[in-house]
This record gives sequence, structure tokens and C-alpha cells, in this order.
Amino acid sequence: MVFRRRVVVTGLGVVSPLGIGKEKLQKNIIAGKSGIKPITRFDASLYPCKLAGEVRDFDPLNYVSEREANRTERCSRFALAAAQMAMEDAGMTEKDIEPEKTATSFGTTIGGLGFSLEQYDSMIEKGPLYIHPHTSSMILPNSLSSYVAIAWNAQGPSKTFSSACTSSFDAISYGFDLIKAGRADVVLAGGSETPLFPMFFSSLSLSKILSERGQDNGRTPRPFDAERDGTILSEGAGVLILEDYHRSMARGAKIYAEIIGYGFSCDAYRIRAPHPEARGIREAMQRALLSSKINPEKIDYIQAHGTGTKIGDVLETQAIKELFGQHAYRVKVSAIKSMLGHLMGACGVVELCASLICLSAGMVPPTINYEHRDPQCDLDYVSNMARRAKVDYFMANCFGFGGKNGALILENVDSSI
Repeated sequence: MVFRRRVVVTGLGVVSPLGIGKEKLQKNIIAGKSGIKPITRFDASLYPCKLAGEVRDFDPLNYVSEREANRTERCSRFALAAAQMAMEDAGMTEKDIEPEKTATSFGTTIGGLGFSLEQYDSMIEKGPLYIHPHTSSMILPNSLSSYVAIAWNAQGPSKTFSSACTSSFDAISYGFDLIKAGRADVVLAGGSETPLFPMFFSSLSLSKILSERGQDNGRTPRPFDAERDGTILSEGAGVLILEDYHRSMARGAKIYAEIIGYGFSCDAYRIRAPHPEARGIREAMQRALLSSKINPEKIDYIQAHGTGTKIGDVLETQAIKELFGQHAYRVKVSAIKSMLGHLMGACGVVELCASLICLSAGMVPPTINYEHRDPQCDLDYVSNMARRAKVDYFMANCFGFGGKNGALILENVDSSI
């Protein structure tokens, strides 16, 4: 008998401003807590925005040896930690995988750029021989998938994607395709980002992308709220274990959901502005529905990109209404960035981890800081409190610089058995 290959999520690991590990993240997301606090990583006194989503109390030695910690920078350490937690959550060790049929697929916007700038400063201050001897390998975005592959002896395809905020969705869709095509049975797919350093923070401040609420910690960003004024920059990592469905069933694995399709598009408009008619956003979601072979009315919940920017939230709402028609008003929509901030290339997978662990508890994540209705943003944003609900199908959105747009569709496996 020839089985149709299906792709399921059997494990997840997360490093986030709301906690390290799925238990802390689930507890804080369902409680509607914010991980946004005053910046401590550098002096932010001269910036209009003085807030960020920092990962606190992270000790890399809980996940890697001291030797490996000295050869990796923060972005890769986050990826290694999330990968270890995901494998443990999936109930797998290195002995449980076939190296040639195990792949690694990661996304990041800037990789080790922050560490690169630190080494440059050291070189200028002290001389050309005073930089870390492993700098050349540590700063490469490619190092994310490589370090994780080495840690787990994953000898299958290994890729790193850099496509702004959709990077981790590119990584997940690539892993999906590998399993569908029979080129892998297990894929460690995710993303990691550590953008909290002065140069990058300055550039986003000058672009007027960040909220300027100053010390208003816990009450910004405000996705879909009429008084939203920008997003908040954050760091973190997330990893999903993607696995062939029949393999997972044979080993008695728990399953969070099945990935049934995806869609991507490019606005081909401007680098820092989405198409004013939400053309690419709508097209990505439509392609995801076509890929999944389901009607829009099947979608119960949308994990929105929801950054809290004036234009972005209106366009995402507009695209949902145009694609879903009247059903748009029946779909539950959550903007998880209201609690986590914006993790750039890792935002998609970290928010997906949050959705999956909340939905597994029968809860839909809330959109916190929603206090003032915007007539242009008039959907059901699950405001301020998590909501108990049964979700059979849900869509996850990610959009980024350069007009990059991505959407994934997942199904509750119980509804397909």
C-alpha cells in the first residue's frame, strides 16, 4: 500500500521574552501577559522607544557544552536551545532518527550581525588580531542550520533562509516539501533572531517602525487598536519538529497539528511599504487555501501578523475581509506580537509555537492592549483575554520587508482521522 505522505508537528521548543520552554510560554500567553520591558542590553536613553522583548535568564550551558558556547553567538545558542527542547518534546533522541533522513531548516533576518559589529569595534579599538578566532563562522546566517545539524547528526538537507519576517515560514515550508517528497522523514525547522543592538535599533527608530510610547511597558504594541503607533523589537527562537505522519504514529508520538498547505507572494512594490491594496497579502493567503484544498469557511482562527503599525494592521484586515467575505467576521483573529513583540525572522515560528500550545489546551491566544476600536479594523481580535474554543483549521500569517508575504494552514489531526 502506498501512503500519502503527511506532515505533522510532533514537538516544539521556544526561547522567548515570555519564557524559555513551552510551559512558561503557554502559561503567560493564556494569561495575556506582556514580555515587553525597558531595554537593559544597551543604553536606550536617547531613543524614542525604550522598550524591547528581551530574553532574560538564558544560560547557554543548560543546552550546550562550554566549548560549544564559546564557538557560538547568541542567535545560534538560541537555535540550539530551542532545537534541544523541541526534540525532547517530541520524545526523540539522536538514536531515534536516521541521519540521512533528518534535515535542518532555519530562518533569520540578520543572523550574527550584532556579534559581527562587536568584533569590528574590538578590531578598531585593539587591532586586527583582537577578534574572536571563530568570528568568520559565528556571524554567518548559515551557521544556524549547520550548528543544529551537527548537534543532532542530521545529515539530510540543511538550509538557512533570510527573507525578512517570513524567514521562518520559508524554513517550515521547505521542511514540509522535503517530507512530502520523501527526501526527509524528520525536519528540525525554525528560526532565531537577536536584533537588540544599537545600530539595528537606530535604523528601525529612524524608519518610524517602532512604537514611541517610551516607558509605557506592558501596554504596547497595540495591534489593531485605534491608538497603535508601531511595533516593539524582540529576540528569541522557535523550533518545530516536522515529521512524516505514519512514522509519528508508528512510534506513538503526540501530534500538535498537521501542516496541510502554504502560500507565498511578493508585493513587488516597495522595500519598506506593503502594497496599498494588500495585493500580496491576499494572494499569499489565497495560495495557502488553494494548496490546502479547503474553502475559506473552514478556517476557525487566524494567527495574524499584527505588528501594531498604522498601515500594516489595516491592510491585513482588508485582505482577510476581501478573501473571506462575511466569514471574516466569524473567524477568531489573534495578534500574538501584542505580548511577544516582533521577533523579525523568528516571529512566525515563535508565534506558531504559542498558537499550538494554546490550542492544545483548548484556548485561542488573546490580542492584549486592545482598548480602542478602529473602524478600519473591525474583526474579532480575541481582545485582551484568551478564549476557549475548538479550532479545526487555522491560518498563520507573516509579512515582511521587500513585500514578502507568507501563510501556513494547519489542521487539528483529530478532525482528519
